[in-house]
Amino acid sequence: MVNSTNPPEIRALDPADVPQIRSIVRRAFSPFVRISFHVTPNTLVAVDEGRVCGAVILKTVDSRNNRRTGIVSWIFVDPDYSGLGVAAHLRDAALDALAANRCTRIVANIDRDNTNSTNLFAAAGFRAMGPGALFSIFGPGVIRIMRHTMHILDPGYALFVKDPADSGQVQTNLPTRPVLQLLATLVLHIPIVMLLLLRLLETPQWSPLLTYRLAAVVAGLLLLRSGAMWMAARYRGIAVRYHMWESGFLLSIGAAGLFGFLMPVTGALYPEGTFWSAREFRGPLATMAVAGLASVSAATLVSIWASNTFSDPQVLAWVWWIRRAGAWFLLTDGLLPMYPFSAYNAARIYRWSRSAWVLTAGFSVAVAIMAMVW
Repeated sequence: MVNSTNPPEIRALDPADVPQIRSIVRRAFSPFVRISFHVTPNTLVAVDEGRVCGAVILKTVDSRNNRRTGIVSWIFVDPDYSGLGVAAHLRDAALDALAANRCTRIVANIDRDNTNSTNLFAAAGFRAMGPGALFSIFGPGVIRIMRHTMHILDPGYALFVKDPADSGQVQTNLPTRPVLQLLATLVLHIPIVMLLLLRLLETPQWSPLLTYRLAAVVAGLLLLRSGAMWMAARYRGIAVRYHMWESGFLLSIGAAGLFGFLMPVTGALYPEGTFWSAREFRGPLATMAVAGLASVSAATLVSIWASNTFSDPQVLAWVWWIRRAGAWFLLTDGLLPMYPFSAYNAARIYRWSRSAWVLTAGFSVAVAIMAMVW
């Protein structure tokens, strides 16, 4: 850990800086996150006594109405300089550079659970925008913004938006409408379910009834999971709000069409308020995660019991899809803690306790295997 008290020098990238930047990235990010990393000429670096201690990579996107949007593509700091204010200096320099480049909006794509970054940008006037707010700001051009920010394959991330003309105050006048976001999440799973059934079944076997049945099962499990997490949050005494993951549906479509696997894009409940600390909320978030997994596990185990108890074909048809969907939910939500699953419940448990993650992941896999083969 470095104990520097002087502000770093912020300057444009020099080609000689690239090896140091790549070294920082290797130490600051997981291998899965590093896959999409690349240095561009539009990069600013922070330098302390000749040593590169951080960098911010910028992009610009021009829209058809001659508006230019600036993108903070990456911002990172050498772990040895953590907590010394280097990130804030890089952020401010990035905002100045993009404003000087005539950007009318500035966007950053951030994991909602990465509160070091969300708080860093919220303090400069950025606000997380839901799908409706993004469309109202950018119109159809939001698709280009999402593509250039890679906000297409990253469940749990959100686009934070700022107008350079703002005074710097955090914007709070745009409601997130969590009920509408939850409803949109349920509706957007319907075409994924249709694609999944077409992938799994022969065309003559497919029917609208099967789509309705599986879509209803998926919606029920999503509501059950969210309800259990909300009750756990109430038990831990924290107020939470639901946010959908609009960027995860393309990944889910790919999983359904290519592999015949349902990757539910569950969305999640987050503590209310603009500023909160993931470190301080690790315990409550893990409690919510365990509750969400436990609720789906219980529904899946009940369906296994029912399939060995009842003989009515109508009942068994529903039970079979509950078993299969429950297995998909548990494998997606309870197993992998790394990107692109870093916003699911397994990751929240992993960040709180590695031992607890081993237990819950093992239990989730065991129940999923039982549901698929027993």
